Amino acid sequence: MLTNHQLTDKLNLSATLYNRNATVLKNTVYYVVDTAQISFYRPNNLTGIESILNYNLLANVSLTSGLVFEYEQLAEGPTITQSNSSLLKPPTPEKPTMDNNFLASVFIEPRFILFDHLYLSGGLRFDQSTVYNQVITPRAGIRYNAGKHSVRISYAEAYRAPKPWDYSDGIGNTDLIPERMKSLEASIMLMVSKSMKIDLTAYQNRLENGIIKELVNDDYRWTNSSEFNTNGFEVYARYSTRKIKSTINYTLTNSLDENEQFLPEISKHTANASLTYLFSKSWKLNLRANYVGKRKNPSLIETTNNYVIDPFLILNGALTWIYSEKITCQLTGKNLLNSEYYHSSNRSPNRYRQAQRTMLFSVVYHFDH
Repeated sequence: MLTNHQLTDKLNLSATLYNRNATVLKNTVYYVVDTAQISFYRPNNLTGIESILNYNLLANVSLTSGLVFEYEQLAEGPTITQSNSSLLKPPTPEKPTMDNNFLASVFIEPRFILFDHLYLSGGLRFDQSTVYNQVITPRAGIRYNAGKHSVRISYAEAYRAPKPWDYSDGIGNTDLIPERMKSLEASIMLMVSKSMKIDLTAYQNRLENGIIKELVNDDYRWTNSSEFNTNGFEVYARYSTRKIKSTINYTLTNSLDENEQFLPEISKHTANASLTYLFSKSWKLNLRANYVGKRKNPSLIETTNNYVIDPFLILNGALTWIYSEKITCQLTGKNLLNSEYYHSSNRSPNRYRQAQRTMLFSVVYHFDH
C-alpha cells in the first residue's frame, strides 16, 4: 500500500506499508524416499513501513531521507515429520519455536550538481536490530558528463544479517555478526552513434565476516571466519533502430576465497544477447541467447566423478502478434537448441537437470481499466 503527498513545490512525502510472507507451508513435501515422504514446515513473515522524504533545496542540491520500521517473525528452525510409506502423506508438523526481530532504520542521501556536468552523491544508513544490534553503511558516487559520454565512480557498503537458524543450527553460535560487503565500481558510457551505446564497467567487491559452516568434533556450527574477493569486468552494448532493438553483454568474474581458490557455483565467463525485429506494428520476433561457462559444484558429482558443471548455451525465442489493443498472441520457445544443461547443488541430488525444449502458446486479453 502506497501513499504519496506533494507537501510543497520542493517537498514530497511518500509512505509504503508492506508485508512479505515467505512461509514454507506445513503441507509441503520436502522430498520422497523409498520408504517415506518427508514434510517440512518453516513460518516466516515480515511486516514493515517505509517513509521517504524528498526535498529539493536548490536547483542543484537535493536531499532524500527516510525511516524504516520492520517486524519479522522467523522459525528458529523447521519442524519435520515423515510417513511410513512413500505413498502416504506425512503428519502435519507442529509450529516450530519462533524468533522475533524488530528493525529500525534511518538514512540520508544528499545530491549535488556542479558546473552542469559534475554530479556528486552520498549516503549514510543506520540500522538498529534487536538481534544483531547496530550497523552503519555509507555510500558515495561521482559522475561526469562529457557531451554524450559519461564517467562514473561509486563506492558502497552493505550487509547481510544472520538468520535465526544461523544462530541455533548445529551446536549453535550466539556470537554471529552480519556479513559486510564493500563495493567499488567504475564505468564509462560511450555514445558511439545515434543508434549504438556501449557501457564498460569494472568492479571490485570484498565480503568480510563471511558466514560459513565450521565442523566441531562430530557436529557443526555457523561462524564468521571467511573473506571473499570478487574482481570483474563487464561490457554492455545496445543497438537500436526503428525495426531492430538488440543488446549484448559479456562479464568476466574472478571470485576467490581467502585461500585464493575459486568460489563454487560462480562462472568466470557469462554472456547474454537479445535481438528483437519488428516486422510491422503487429508482428515482432525476439531471440535471446544465454551462455554460462563452467563452474565448480560444491560437492562431487557422482555420475561424472568430478566437481565441474559443464558450460552451456541456451537459446529462447518468442513470436508475438498484436491483433488489437486488447488481444495479443504469443508463441514462446524455451531452450530451442534442446541443450542438456545443469544447475549446481549443495545437497542431493548433486546437480539439477534443467528443462529441455519447451513450446508455449498464450493469448492475452487486456480489459479496460
